[in-house]
Amino acid sequence: YSGYAAEINVILRQYYEALNTCTASSGGKISVKYEDINADPALGNAYTKYGITNYDTLLVRGDKYQIIHLTDLLTQEANDYYGSSYTYTSKVEQALMSKLHIVNSDESMKMVFLTGHEENAIVLKNLKTLYTNNGYEVEEVNALTMPELGDDVDMVVIPAPAKDYTAEEVKWLSEWMNNDGKLGRNLFFMVNYQAEYKELGALMRDTYGITITDNLIQETDNNKLLMRDKYTSLVDIPQTSLTADIVGKNVVLGPTRQLIGSSDWSAEGDEDASRILASLVNYGDTARLVPMKDVLGDETSDEDTSVKADSYPVSGMMYSYRFDTDNNTGTGMPTKLESKVLVCGGMASVADTYLNGAAFYNEELLLNSINTILGNKDTVSISSKVVSSDTFTM
Repeated sequence: YSGYAAEINVILRQYYEALNTCTASSGGKISVKYEDINADPALGNAYTKYGITNYDTLLVRGDKYQIIHLTDLLTQEANDYYGSSYTYTSKVEQALMSKLHIVNSDESMKMVFLTGHEENAIVLKNLKTLYTNNGYEVEEVNALTMPELGDDVDMVVIPAPAKDYTAEEVKWLSEWMNNDGKLGRNLFFMVNYQAEYKELGALMRDTYGITITDNLIQETDNNKLLMRDKYTSLVDIPQTSLTADIVGKNVVLGPTRQLIGSSDWSAEGDEDASRILASLVNYGDTARLVPMKDVLGDETSDEDTSVKADSYPVSGMMYSYRFDTDNNTGTGMPTKLESKVLVCGGMASVADTYLNGAAFYNEELLLNSINTILGNKDTVSISSKVVSSDTFTM
């Protein structure tokens, strides 16, 4: 493209080659046409309904369509205050594959992110980006208004609020999850490690068997620490239905609240159980527990108040699954009613360094867990990890 810096043209060349690769590997299911809507007014009128402009890419399959704008293919970041040079990072793979995924999918999975309680901005942005890139329809809803969420919502996400919900808001959320006894709805709660959750904590504990303690997890094994921070470390990923692909991989959690599963619930593999809990992230016996107030309070001291856990491993992320059976379907066959909840005690797990770093598998953990919960396991995952970037001076 004339008028663009040579380095941007490198990214556009990547895009051209990616389109050709998709076409060649599709078995004839994908075709590409290049049109000049300015040169042919009749052609431009035909595309008016899509709202496209110069250099846009229109992906069409039947009645479904998506648009890739030129700005979707790269990010631009100034290297200095005056903007004399910029770093350009290619987003070709994420942009193209995520849009193709949406157009090609017969079902659209919808996620609602609840806001209104001082949610952590990085958590909200990075989780929305991750799931949008992988074909999920994402929407923000202010929980303060307690709107009707509807039957088309597959997953509600609570993205690390600094303020607790009110009892009335928790009742609203609980009623939506219960769905008049039909269940079928799911929740992902990313815990803000600095917040106190009286109401949300009670919901997690009493309904889903997960207690969010007021303890932060401290790692004493220096070989697991990042940046010598006892609250930021590599963790263990056990074998579960949600983590099968990343057992033994490097996953990092920053300051993390200890989670405890109810002893009344069963472990995965118990086929007769109607309430199941599984820990997805573990800390071994080198971990210690420290009260939040001793780390985050106004009157912190150098005194070591860490203690051993009552039992190991210590969990920083848990999965809750409960189901019931509806025998009154009118078909003679019972229907399984199920509801699933994911709770992560460490919001720093979605920091750019760990989510997008090639050495870490935080992205895979968060994506595989949600895909498995929603039955979206066989989809192609689109990574947000940076492969390369080009820098030039304007």
